[in-house]
Amino acid sequence: MPDQLNLVSDLIKNQKNLGDYESPFSGSGVEFEPAWTNLPARGIVLHECGHIPANRRWNYPGVFSPFWRLYFNSDPGHHILFDSRTVELDSSRVALISPHHRFHCRGEHRVSHLWIHFSFSQLPENAEQAIFEILPTDTLLCLARDLKELLSKKANLPREQIHQAASALVLSTLARSGIRWKPPLPENLERLRRHIQANLLGDLRNPTLAKTAGISVPTLSRLFTNFLGRSPAQYVTEIRVREAARLLLESDLNIDKVGEQTGFPNRFYFSRVFKAVSGETPARFRLKYHSADPAPDPAAAR
Repeated sequence: MPDQLNLVSDLIKNQKNLGDYESPFSGSGVEFEPAWTNLPARGIVLHECGHIPANRRWNYPGVFSPFWRLYFNSDPGHHILFDSRTVELDSSRVALISPHHRFHCRGEHRVSHLWIHFSFSQLPENAEQAIFEILPTDTLLCLARDLKELLSKKANLPREQIHQAASALVLSTLARSGIRWKPPLPENLERLRRHIQANLLGDLRNPTLAKTAGISVPTLSRLFTNFLGRSPAQYVTEIRVREAARLLLESDLNIDKVGEQTGFPNRFYFSRVFKAVSGETPARFRLKYHSADPAPDPAAAR
């Protein structure tokens, strides 16, 4: 089996990747919040959910996302490949894939395919674990059934009901997952996090942040890596991009002003960093998501 797995995995890796896998929108589901919008201190942000009753040719190489993915298939026939293992998708498990892990989707059979893309404020204690397989309880099965029924209504989609049903399924799955979550942030790191959010126009380089927190630069880096899963510079960039995304969606400020108010020295640098993080330029992000509310496409979704 390992030889067969490696052979299939190598075959997928050699395929051309045509998708923008950093985007939570597949073009086939009901869309809610784009990635990189504000995330509550404790809670989830729902990006997209969808259901295809007979999804086939589910072949996507090198999927990599900065958000969580939930998959629940009613029938066998699709599976996920990681570097060293394969996970079948069927009615015996709800699959939760954590952010920042590359995997490959494989499937040729027609199966009932349910998916949800979301962001969550907490991080797993073991950041190296890519997938969590959850035994579906009667409650999860009922929630999945209700969500699929809502998604089957092609006309006049009940968006708020779909959002509530998808959120309930995600929260119930997370509660059942047995995932060990990272503990609350240390007090000095929580103060520093609030300082960053309140001072996006200030000097947020490592030496300044370390001085503000009264710690050394190596200690600063270790705290961010251990508790937030990223370096201080990466965290600062992410917070600036999240705030910029909020302003792009909720204000009429021009792009230069949005970049200026979120700590970017010029429009060129702002556009380059924003696209590197979100997958879209600021102009394209605003145009695409400011008032977008598209109906789902029946095509297959990753």
